[in-house]
Amino acid sequence: GREALVLPPPVDTAFFTPAPRGGGDYALTVTALAPYKRLDLAIKACELRGIPLRVVGTGPEKARLDALAGPNTTFEGWVDGERLRQLYRGARFVLQPGVEDFGIAPVEALACGTPVVAAGEGGVLDIVDPGVHGLFHRPGDLGDLVRVLDKIQGVEFNPLNLRQRAETFSRERFVLRLRRLIEERA
Repeated sequence: GREALVLPPPVDTAFFTPAPRGGGDYALTVTALAPYKRLDLAIKACELRGIPLRVVGTGPEKARLDALAGPNTTFEGWVDGERLRQLYRGARFVLQPGVEDFGIAPVEALACGTPVVAAGEGGVLDIVDPGVHGLFHRPGDLGDLVRVLDKIQGVEFNPLNLRQRAETFSRERFVLRLRRLIEERA
């Protein structure tokens, strides 16, 4: 219940850039494989709709999620920066099913011109404008996530709008904001 200044972390928008799009056919999630990330929802929803899902990340939930996954789910494990950028660029959308305090992956996706489907709570509310940069689903609600996956298939997002939004989280903007905060407190 206290006022706080928020300085979002920087994203390397010079590295995460769009490429000519070929109309990606898969959903991508980039996160630690941990219970609160709700990857079980992403896997179930994508399997129900026959949407290929690529999962980047490692963590303690790997065995449980492997058992839950069907033929449409591919675990990429840890990937280097080049591969990650390639995956963002090729995705139809990035999926963030859990509530995050910020979430760098959605900003990296937007920088690559890829929209976001996320739980409509937490830090993503400061990143994504629904209908412009992606769509929200009710946190923890599989049925609503499936509905949103159906809806996003028919929405075309402007990659320039996505990129411009990501630029507001660039390293340069971070430095400017930090300097301003320090000067205001000096």
